[in-house]
Amino acid sequence: MEIDKDVLKNANDISVKKVEIENHAGIKVDCSELWVDIEVYESIYSNVLTGSITIVDTMNMIRNAPIIGKEYVEVSFKTPSTETVVKRFVVYDMSVKQRIPGKQEVIFTLQFASPQYGLNYKKKISKSYSNMTLSNMVRSIYQNYLKGPNDLDNPKLETTFDTTKPTTFTIPNWSPFQTINWLASKAEFFGNCDYMFFETLDGFYFTPLSLLKTKKPVGTYQYTTEPVKDDTSKNLEAEMKKIIAFQEVQNGNNKAEMEMEGLLSSLSIGYDITFKNIEYNSFSYVKDFQNLYIQNLASEPLLPLTVATKIPPQTKLYYMQKSSYSRDNIMDQYNVYNKQKRASHLLKNNAKILKLDVPGDSRRRAGQTINVEIISAEFLKSKDDDAILDGHLSGKYLITAVGHHIGKFDGYSMGMEVIRDSFEEAFPDEVSIG
Repeated sequence: MEIDKDVLKNANDISVKKVEIENHAGIKVDCSELWVDIEVYESIYSNVLTGSITIVDTMNMIRNAPIIGKEYVEVSFKTPSTETVVKRFVVYDMSVKQRIPGKQEVIFTLQFASPQYGLNYKKKISKSYSNMTLSNMVRSIYQNYLKGPNDLDNPKLETTFDTTKPTTFTIPNWSPFQTINWLASKAEFFGNCDYMFFETLDGFYFTPLSLLKTKKPVGTYQYTTEPVKDDTSKNLEAEMKKIIAFQEVQNGNNKAEMEMEGLLSSLSIGYDITFKNIEYNSFSYVKDFQNLYIQNLASEPLLPLTVATKIPPQTKLYYMQKSSYSRDNIMDQYNVYNKQKRASHLLKNNAKILKLDVPGDSRRRAGQTINVEIISAEFLKSKDDDAILDGHLSGKYLITAVGHHIGKFDGYSMGMEVIRDSFEEAFPDEVSIG
């Protein structure tokens, strides 16, 4: 989508069209002049959107509205896409209100989430799904248990890859989210065991992360030593992709903990209650990485494969029960050892995590991919040398979380968390180091 020139002149500009609170009695309060800060957070590791709105109250809303924690918050804003973003949330908590000294005003913050947050804890599933694919089970659960009364309460559900193997599961009085997350742990995408259920500003997704990793990057974000200009009207698109600041999260450096959790290798011991025998299965990151069907963001592993092969599988042990056949003579086609692969596939996403501060862009979503270019910290040999990119930090990333910050006085900014499960530049091996 092209940037709307009528709305944006600077990278942090935003047009907030509507901020409205509806109480339990259906009375709507226009908060266009009262709000000062809005936060909306989306993540592939969260089933719903969450956020908050901070209000400077001059009309004693808490008493007169009243606000009791069952309100709806509707927010509408536009930038930089040509389509207006409209979202409706339900309030679940409120901060302690604070009186502003010397003024007839109080300030408080309402915590909100998608309407499905409330529907989830109100409903339980206790039924059997017979001879259905996992994707169809998720669709059925969403339609029957997570649909709200208002059109804005019902974001679309997209299952980007339909699981093909029918099976039978009996759900023992679980909540809808608990059920869907459990089904995600069982689903496969050509050997990739990384299905997730999450919500973005566009709706809900039941999809494998490995499929998202194959998508074309939506843009290139650059971090240089040049300051971000205040006047961005000449090249607004480029300025919106300037990384203002970044932080490298150090999860990936704790290799010992990741090894113990089964990133590089693991051993499962399964007892087949049908045939009364014991089965052993070893998982190897090396073999998994070299599998042509396993999707990674880049071509080089997290560490030299000669190092990975030295990790014994007993580092992480799994003890599981296996049933070769389920009832009604339907084969249990879901590998009981998928837990090993899923643990490794999700852990490797933490190998390189960056947190980026960038100008606001309502087109960005958790689940998209971007290219990141970060100038190396190496000193140049001469002033004539071109700055070089850091091969360890630059490359293709998957966006795992987006924090949309909308301030009445400081505009629209975002914090993005992005991950890499592999690298563009190989680590030196023993020979090249020597």
